[in-house]
Amino acid sequence: MIKRMLLVVALMLAAHNLGAQSLNSFKQALQLPDTIWGAKVSLSEAPDVTSAFAALSAKASQTEVYGYRIEIFTDNSQNARAAAFKTCEEFTALYPDIPTKVAYDKLYWKVTVGQCATAEEAIALWGKIKQTYPKAFLARETISIKDLNK
Repeated sequence: MIKRMLLVVALMLAAHNLGAQSLNSFKQALQLPDTIWGAKVSLSEAPDVTSAFAALSAKASQTEVYGYRIEIFTDNSQNARAAAFKTCEEFTALYPDIPTKVAYDKLYWKVTVGQCATAEEAIALWGKIKQTYPKAFLARETISIKDLNK
């Protein structure tokens, strides 16, 4: 599992040179205590990892990777479009720091939130919002490397 996570991170960094600020902010977000249980994540990084990622970033041309979002709304009724945008506005008011996306896909209006590189990151986000959106679930999607950098 750790190898898979490192591979995803390597591909992300290889595709686009992520700034140290966003990587550091991701590390800091992981180390914040969980609001329900108070659990924390402890991070350690091998010293040569950063240089290896920098070397890969020079070679890559990929601009999108598979990642995860949390789907909080899906509907295909007559008023689904309006309901999707209303759900998006409500979510943004509650969680202004989490990006949202409204999309029409295969006859359904969907609202997805977050831009997670790994399933673990998506599960942590899902845990944060599941009280407000109990029907929310993880959705695997293609995510732009630029979006992951935000």
